[in-house]
Parts: sequence; C-alpha cells; structure tokens
Amino acid sequence: MLKEFKNFALKGNMIEMAVGIIIGGAFKRWDFSNNVSFQILLISLFSPSNII
Repeated sequence: MLKEFKNFALKGNMIEMAVGIIIGGAFKRWDFSNNVSFQILLISLFSPSNII
C-alpha cells in the first residue's frame, strides 16, 4: 500500500497537489463563514427582537 501511494505521489505533479490543498483550505474557510452568517440570520429572524 505504501509503495502504491509513493508511485501515485511521485507520478503526479506536486505543484498541482499543493494548489489543490490551498484552494481546498480557502474554500473551507469561506464555507464556514457563510454558514455562520446564515445561522446568525436564522437566529435573528426567529427570535424576539429584545433578546439580541
């Protein structure tokens, strides 16, 4: 299994893998911030105005 992974890692372009990891991390942060904003919006819509 380790030999197969080594062949895969060496056969692929490491720069492409690095760019994919960076883009994935950026998307994760963007998605998390959008989810938090959406949750705050829902809470504010369904809660009495004097609580928040």
